[in-house]
Amino acid sequence: MNYWLRMRVALQGVTLVALVAGSMAMKARKNEITEATGIGEGLPRNEQSAEIIKEQKREKEREEFEERLKGAQEAHDAEVRIRKGVRVVPTVEDSPAAKRSSWWWSSSTTKESSNKLEEPSKKP
Repeated sequence: MNYWLRMRVALQGVTLVALVAGSMAMKARKNEITEATGIGEGLPRNEQSAEIIKEQKREKEREEFEERLKGAQEAHDAEVRIRKGVRVVPTVEDSPAAKRSSWWWSSSTTKESSNKLEEPSKKP
């Protein structure tokens, strides 16, 4: 019977060691993030977390803006080509539905967008 009591105490000790080690690892990771981003130095913990979340949100918005800007630039280029007389024939891969992934089929089946350029036919 003493054997099982000793085992229980030993396992409780291992549990405490795991808790302390995990706490130290989380603190080290948080310090790495703070040093890497430079955000949150001298702020309370809640404000540090909020500042990191705000910075991540700003970065996401910046990426979305750049994506919209790229789409606008492509649309502008298409308009310029139309004005010059070069017609762009969209392919199936260019449709918005082809760029979305679905649970039914994987996005790996979609190909990169490629527009086919047709020179205007010149009649003599």
